[in-house]
Amino acid sequence: MNGVIGVIKFVIGQVFIVALDGSQRLLVAGDRVYSGEEVVTGANGAVSITLPDGKTLDLGRDSRWSDVSNASSQASADVADDVAAIQDAIAQGADPTQVLEATAAGNDDTGEAGDGGGGHFNPTVVLNLTAEVVTTPIGYDTAGLSFTDRASSVLDGVDSSTLLAATTNTTDTTPPSVTIVINSDGTVSFVFTTPPVGFDLSDITVTNGSVTNLVQDPNDPTRWTATLTPATNFEGEVRLSIPDGSYTDAAGIPGTGGSEAVTVDTLPPVASISIDNVTSDNVINAT
Repeated sequence: MNGVIGVIKFVIGQVFIVALDGSQRLLVAGDRVYSGEEVVTGANGAVSITLPDGKTLDLGRDSRWSDVSNASSQASADVADDVAAIQDAIAQGADPTQVLEATAAGNDDTGEAGDGGGGHFNPTVVLNLTAEVVTTPIGYDTAGLSFTDRASSVLDGVDSSTLLAATTNTTDTTPPSVTIVINSDGTVSFVFTTPPVGFDLSDITVTNGSVTNLVQDPNDPTRWTATLTPATNFEGEVRLSIPDGSYTDAAGIPGTGGSEAVTVDTLPPVASISIDNVTSDNVINAT
């Protein structure tokens, strides 16, 4: 069994372990994660892992983690040791293929000695599959090795091809408007398409009358009411108007105005008396 690289502290949702052979197991608190295994959270999963050094690693949803970074660090250290050994052998005039272990020089087939006593060996250092390229200062070129990226593997049931649709925000530039309604009880209603900003009594023009008590409906911010009082001793049309641009909407777009009129008669009634001529019955008739 490989070494333990972490212990599950707690799990939210479904979190799985993917082993080297591709098998999966569902994680619960207290489970151990071994070297070579990969922790995979689902779309709604999260996990907290206690590492060997006592630190805590937290993974959110749609995350993956394994000891690839640890293996990479160890591989780099091993390569540095091999390079130092090769340099030391060459400095002493020895054939590195004869004094070093086969794994330090690369492939098992180290080759035979060449003409003039010179040795030949494979100039490629074989590393763990970490995709790193190591440059050595001894004159031998090195190159990265091809490998399969396990970090990009997809679990069954996970759709990795889903693309998020881009949403384009559009700004509504339609100006707000108002409808004026003169009610039979002497009140006036101002109904806006959106809650107005900066609307007050000074925005209302009244011909042959006045408005007072302008208030906003507490249950409907688009509706306002006021009291209409026609001019005294007046018979004719009373008109209310709101000019364009006297208010705006929340976005600052100026609103359009409106107008409404009503015919009123506030003249006092006039009594008319006519007296007929005295008739033969001596009765005065009045109407």
